[in-house]
Amino acid sequence: MVMDDGFMLDSLPEEERILFDHAEADSAIGMSVFWLRQSAIMGTEEEAIEFWQGKRAGGKRGIIEIVEPST
Repeated sequence: MVMDDGFMLDSLPEEERILFDHAEADSAIGMSVFWLRQSAIMGTEEEAIEFWQGKRAGGKRGIIEIVEPST
């Protein structure tokens, strides 16, 4: 997940924080979840996503995009 630079993990309810702990997310929902703040991206957001999508043995893993609806 790519989060805004102002994102504060402590502001989330405890049950949502599970998604931001790789081992907890894997145990609770069976997914590998990786996240970083926008300012931590080297290059463009698209390049970061392409990098993380690649598997060591070749091929690509699934990537989803979740966009907050505009009001």
